Amino acid sequence: AATDGLVKAFYSHWFRGEPCPPELWQPYHDLLCDRVLEAAKVSEQPLVVPFSIYRREVRDYMRQKLGGNLQFLKLECDVDVVVQGALARLEEYAKVQGQSPEDVGWKPRKFDEKYGEYNFDNFKKMQLAEYLSGMQAFEEDEGDYVVVDTSSRDQSVFDRVNEALGLGARTEAVDLARLKALQTARWEQMKEDGAQAAA
Repeated sequence: AATDGLVKAFYSHWFRGEPCPPELWQPYHDLLCDRVLEAAKVSEQPLVVPFSIYRREVRDYMRQKLGGNLQFLKLECDVDVVVQGALARLEEYAKVQGQSPEDVGWKPRKFDEKYGEYNFDNFKKMQLAEYLSGMQAFEEDEGDYVVVDTSSRDQSVFDRVNEALGLGARTEAVDLARLKALQTARWEQMKEDGAQAAA
């Protein structure tokens, strides 16, 4: 139920730049904060929680729940780089599903009716309108955040994140190919689960 509320918060409110009733998003954030607080009891190292927070009221809620040692990391990236990444993921997902990108992620959502034929320019328009909007900027009185540019999409991004968060240098390269393989395996499992459900 908490996850369903969070998904609804993003798709029905936050991606549209609108505030959301707390009863939709707070249950998930309560679970998240409880896990962070439990982990903090046994960890001597700083904890990093990768999670997207779109709104000021949510950041304030996290501050209230987690206390003064909280620091936010704002990842910035060139819009075209973000869109190219999303497009590549859609095309990879479609390949795993044995379908075209249009059939798996464009036409079912009626993006063809709203944005036109499937191409980079229309995909970018869709991304900007549907998914890359609604992020509420940090305000002047929010001093507990750092900004890292991720546009290079290479190993140096991890170094900049570590430096910004005071985590020290990496001891080895991040295996991006392994991460991609994990994502592909997840998509293959989704396809298999869907086939079994249809049988």
